[in-house]
Amino acid sequence: MTTGHALGSPSGGALTNTLVFYPHGSLALCRDILDLESKIQSQGAGLLEAILDAWSSGSHIPLFVSEGTSEQKLSAIQNSYYLSTVYREVIPTLAGNLTIFGWGMGEQEAHLLQRLSQANVTRISCSVYAGNQQFCEDAYRALRDDLGEIEVVFFDSATAGWAVNA
Repeated sequence: MTTGHALGSPSGGALTNTLVFYPHGSLALCRDILDLESKIQSQGAGLLEAILDAWSSGSHIPLFVSEGTSEQKLSAIQNSYYLSTVYREVIPTLAGNLTIFGWGMGEQEAHLLQRLSQANVTRISCSVYAGNQQFCEDAYRALRDDLGEIEVVFFDSATAGWAVNA
């Protein structure tokens, strides 16, 4: 989930700032043995290698929601400081354009769509894998059902088209 914000620059022009949120976690987000949450950073090596090193060391576990139902996912979100902050505080305050990556838009995301209905988002750009027309139709219906008269556009997830659409 990304959202763009325009900020003023010292030269008087507008700078664009894109905020990225992971409402169901990410492979780079983790918990340590004390349950402290952090983001794994690469130290010269690739990020994937740094993630694998952290996991294989036994010092970190992934912060990633993979439970099945919407209720199970919401319960897992509420057990994480980062995820619950995104859910409670960030999602309802979103406004303007929003880009969504990797959501199935099914019943398992009902909690996120319900929360997003409290925001003031006017346009959603949604990634679609391999031109899946059925997904587009289902996602469009789910977004409009929960968010009302909102502009919805789709882009191929394998492209950088989201940068233009957002």
